[in-house]
Amino acid sequence: MKVRLRLGPSRKKKKKKSSHAVNKKALGAVSLLLLSLLNVFTFDHITSGWSRTITSLFDQSAVNKACPHNMTVDIISIGSVHRLDYLSAQQTTFASHCTVRNFFTATEKDDADPECESKLSNQTVESISNFCRRGFRWGRKGKWFMEYMAGAYAFHRWLMKKKNPQGWVCAQTRPPQALFNVLGKYKKKNETFPDYLMIIDDDTYYNMKLFSDYFKPMNSSEPIATAGCRVRSPVHRINFTIPFGGYGITVSKGWLEKIVKPISCPGDTEYCNAIQVADHIGEKAVFKNGMTIAELMYGYSNYEPFDQRETWTIGFCLHSDWFIAYFTNFYNISNHVTDPDFVNVPQARLGSIMESEINGGDAPHRRKICDFHSGNCHSMSFACHYSNPTEMKAITDIVRQENPSEYMLPETDCAGCDEDEPYHQEKAPIVDIISLVRNSGTANIDAQKRVIGSDESVRFFFNISEFNTDDPSSCSNDAKPITMAYGNKIAFKCKSDQLHGPEVWLMDRLRGHYSRYATESVPQWFCEQRRLIKGVSRLLLQYQQQSGKMELPDYLMLVTDTTYFNVKVFREMLRNIAKGVKSSTGKHYNPSEDPLAVGGCMRDYGISSGVSFRVPRLDFGIILNRATLEGLLKQIHCGKSENEKNPLCNIISESQVGEKDVFKDGMTPVDLMSTFALANAHNDFKNWTIGMCFEAEWLLAYFIQFYTGTKTTTIPPESSLARANSSLHPYLEPIQNTLCQYSGPDCNIDAPFCSEISADQMLTFMRN
Repeated sequence: MKVRLRLGPSRKKKKKKSSHAVNKKALGAVSLLLLSLLNVFTFDHITSGWSRTITSLFDQSAVNKACPHNMTVDIISIGSVHRLDYLSAQQTTFASHCTVRNFFTATEKDDADPECESKLSNQTVESISNFCRRGFRWGRKGKWFMEYMAGAYAFHRWLMKKKNPQGWVCAQTRPPQALFNVLGKYKKKNETFPDYLMIIDDDTYYNMKLFSDYFKPMNSSEPIATAGCRVRSPVHRINFTIPFGGYGITVSKGWLEKIVKPISCPGDTEYCNAIQVADHIGEKAVFKNGMTIAELMYGYSNYEPFDQRETWTIGFCLHSDWFIAYFTNFYNISNHVTDPDFVNVPQARLGSIMESEINGGDAPHRRKICDFHSGNCHSMSFACHYSNPTEMKAITDIVRQENPSEYMLPETDCAGCDEDEPYHQEKAPIVDIISLVRNSGTANIDAQKRVIGSDESVRFFFNISEFNTDDPSSCSNDAKPITMAYGNKIAFKCKSDQLHGPEVWLMDRLRGHYSRYATESVPQWFCEQRRLIKGVSRLLLQYQQQSGKMELPDYLMLVTDTTYFNVKVFREMLRNIAKGVKSSTGKHYNPSEDPLAVGGCMRDYGISSGVSFRVPRLDFGIILNRATLEGLLKQIHCGKSENEKNPLCNIISESQVGEKDVFKDGMTPVDLMSTFALANAHNDFKNWTIGMCFEAEWLLAYFIQFYTGTKTTTIPPESSLARANSSLHPYLEPIQNTLCQYSGPDCNIDAPFCSEISADQMLTFMRN
């Protein structure tokens, strides 16, 4: 049976130390001392000492015999005693998949020196960094590999910004030592190697269903090493690839079999040359004839301990992911990659899942899994780094529901899980969609209705086009249609200072950007600006007029007809929104009470030092919640006494876009926005007093930020547009730039949303 990890003093009974335990501890210490003196490392030595602490939370008998995936997977999670809840969350979530045979944890207690962290001072950490970054020292010894890598070693100022720099330094040897301990455990229990062994960080999530499907066609008997996300060093300087830390590395049974074979020199020419001739990292000083690569890796990691920095000759100057990658690539443990660009590079041995890679030209279509981190994670993500217990559980709940036979049932007392967070069993939200038709024909809008509009959460799917917007100033009805030359004249008028003076600070800062993204479709672009505002306003007023018959949705989504939105992960996005609100306000998020607008991709326009006007791009989707919609539909009364006057009257009086010239008492923000946008026809631009010199996305962003929520006074830019005070937020702040890359050919099926894709692409995503 799979055993649950218990955390905290209230869950763990104190046990008396037996004399056997004390003797075992002493034996471990003596063994370590002898091994460090003799530089001889064998499984028999290690299993008598250090393998006592490596924790296997699962038992082989727990494997689901009915598992549809004919493979076994063991996992080593590199964690810390400072956050055991992460290890527990991994155990009860993705590691409960039927392919997982053993789940091993490695913390400070499993290190060769469990007290490493307490032995290091800040000065020692700085000394280690300085020693390792001296590339010239390695260069003098002819070690070009270490000379290059020295410049990338952690700079001491960067280390000092970490919460626990000593812990980070000591953790660099933990993966190879944990790997060695696990190999010793296999030997001691006479347990066969798994088909695949994963080595990951404790804040990493994997979708084991997708993992199993991906590795199933491969032959695990072949020596294969696969990074979750591969990082490539500049090829003009060094051909070296590493697994991006937390995403981890997956090695096959064939790889494991190679690293436990004894090396006999000079007989094993390839290995002997790597050790005794190349000696790129100084491993020759550690090697003893008859060692295995696993023993060599362990021996090197503990050859000169961190607290003995002053006597170092080689030390340990490699980040943990570099270290395993070095042996994989330069010792040819893994099969050569199939990439034709590197067919002549002998050390090109590290693959990556779906060829996910950073620095390989850095094109978004190459990054793939590398983009899933820091909250940009959902049930269709292959993996996710910088995750947390709550997110792991929420995602696994969804994956488990879709594949119930492949996962163990969750336990009710999940350690480390936030009991306040929703379990995603709540009622599905009501979602309405408005799509702006930009392309001629109906192919895109028809595909969008099938792909997005067919989801069970979607109540109504509306489209806005020139054929259903009864706007007397729209292009189709203008007496004088807009030509390219005419459009350029309008743009010039809007960019000038004839309409608004510098006291209108927002318009003054934005005017230079007007129509920048109109490209070659200037006439169509001008028409769309009014059409979008008219269509959105008309729908909101329809909600208001049919109150009781047609209630406001929980969320209104604004898109274009070339926007792909992954509706399957929409509710997971809502989880991230809720987490963001709770993190910033300290209270639970309610879409009916907390005004919120979310943009898939934002443009920031500089207003003043440190202050930007944030505008969501329509083609990546804009989501408005119910509270925001209610705010846009509330009447504004400014004729009452000062005490009873609506605070929004102060904003109207500032009139940053000229709205006070069309305001009438009792209007709602939607009335005001629509009236302002349609105040003057395009064909009469020479007589404009206001004019539509605000792009539609700007206008939406302006009314969302200034006319929803609680505003109590006039709003200078420094406070009104400060991110902490805004009701407009990007979806997942930490990865804002990443999400903006999902456009056109760089879209993929795992993206939360995409811009500028065709009907065929949408339908392909739906089928897959």
